[in-house]
Amino acid sequence: MKMDQIAFLPFLPTFQSETRLVANLMFYGLERPLSRDWVQLIEQQFVRYSLEPQELCYTAHSKDKSGDYSSLKSELEDALSCNAKYELKSIRVRSKAVAPEDGFLPCDMEISVDTGGPTHARGSISVSIDKAPDLEEFATQTSHDVSRIGGCYYGHSSLFPAILGPEYYLGSVGTIPKGWSFISTRAYTKRLTAWRDHGANRISLNGYFREVFPYNFLTKHHLNQRILGKPAADLFKEFGTLEEFGASASQYVWKVPLVLIPKAREVLEEANLVLSAR
Repeated sequence: MKMDQIAFLPFLPTFQSETRLVANLMFYGLERPLSRDWVQLIEQQFVRYSLEPQELCYTAHSKDKSGDYSSLKSELEDALSCNAKYELKSIRVRSKAVAPEDGFLPCDMEISVDTGGPTHARGSISVSIDKAPDLEEFATQTSHDVSRIGGCYYGHSSLFPAILGPEYYLGSVGTIPKGWSFISTRAYTKRLTAWRDHGANRISLNGYFREVFPYNFLTKHHLNQRILGKPAADLFKEFGTLEEFGASASQYVWKVPLVLIPKAREVLEEANLVLSAR
């Protein structure tokens, strides 16, 4: 993978050619509570990429419980059967650790689902590029799976540097890799902070964007507006393709070629629709 494939995020620090990238897919605004369906979806993704879930962490009573996946799975399912009592809020599953200990994504695959409250971080799926197919295949297959369970959502897919940790990006936490300076990540952290401050207002229902990515999963709320005097759908088609997909007729995917992302981002920022820039 060429490093210019992540150049669409200009605020990211400069990376060396050996930087490990992951194919990353994130969703926001998932409404359905945690259930056995989510566990089945997680396991399905691991099977698809010939990986095994090894580590499980889930949050109940505001406390994290972590351990071996096979040992904790039955306990997790018990918690899911009486969700209100356990106040189950999140599930995170990882494959076997393969990266250095100081890596923010130390495994081939990590899936986390968070439906625990009114927050901008509602769910993420992260797969290392070593184990994933091309980005489009990954984004298409997994987004259809999530759509069947979670309904409509806002989301995006891209390549992401594992050294910064996709889960930290989801949660808007500025992370500094070992040996890096605050100056090198200043622009990155600034946009994380803006997203954290502005992204909690149910963006899937308000038509906002986090950034412009190669794959942008939109709802009718994104399309039912005018942007700089144009119908939103017409503007989106100027910069890529717009298609309906999934189990709902109100779910769309906007695919933007890398060369057009800077201009698309500029237009949406001018319209005050990019929350990371506000």
